Amino acid sequence: MRASIVVAVLLFLAAPDAVLSQATGSIAGVVLSEVDRPLSGVQVVVAGSPQGTITGADGRYLMRGVPAGEQVVRAEVLGYSTGEVSVTVVGGGVVEA
Repeated sequence: MRASIVVAVLLFLAAPDAVLSQATGSIAGVVLSEVDRPLSGVQVVVAGSPQGTITGADGRYLMRGVPAGEQVVRAEVLGYSTGEVSVTVVGGGVVEA
């Protein structure tokens, strides 16, 4: 009896992690200049949230743990106009933006 209670409690405590992991997804992409060259050092953020990252030398970025649902991705770097795109993040998935 005691062992089954411990297992039930452990399953209950583990459940929020499983639910939370499905409530978030990832956004990945590449930032290019107007002549299709990759831009490094671009700040890419989810509008209205503290989530963000910086593009690598190849212009690529990846943000994990983004809440599922409609999100606006904003890219900013000095010398270029700010770019925005709307995406739908699916829990447990990766969306390209």
